[in-house]
Amino acid sequence: MERKWHKYHIYTALLCLGGLGAAFGLGRLMSLKDQKVPIQVIKPEVYQGDIRVVEEVNEVSLKKGGGVVGVKTSKKYYFPWCHPIPRVKEENKVPFTSIEEAKAAGYVPAKNCKGLE
Repeated sequence: MERKWHKYHIYTALLCLGGLGAAFGLGRLMSLKDQKVPIQVIKPEVYQGDIRVVEEVNEVSLKKGGGVVGVKTSKKYYFPWCHPIPRVKEENKVPFTSIEEAKAAGYVPAKNCKGLE
C-alpha cells in the first residue's frame, strides 16, 4: 500500500519549520541586545564648487553621563529619545550635557525613561 501525504501532514511540516525559523530569529535578536554601539550622527556632504567638503562625524554617547533633556514644566529629565520629548515644545526643553548637570539644576529623573537613575 502506497503512503500518501495528506494536506494536514504538509501543513504540520510547514508549521514546524516556521516555528523553528521564528525561534532562530528570536535567538539572533537576543544576542544583538547586548551589543551597545554609540550612535553616529553623520552630517551630509556639502559641495562647494568643485570641492567636496565632508564635515566631521560626531558621536553621541549613550553611556551613563551622556546628554539629557530637561522639561521646565515638570522639572524632570529624559534621554532625547524618550517619550514625551518629541512632543515637548522647544521653549520648554532644557538641554544638559550630563545627568549630574541636570541633578545640580534641580531636575529629577523621569520614571518612564529606562536607564535613568
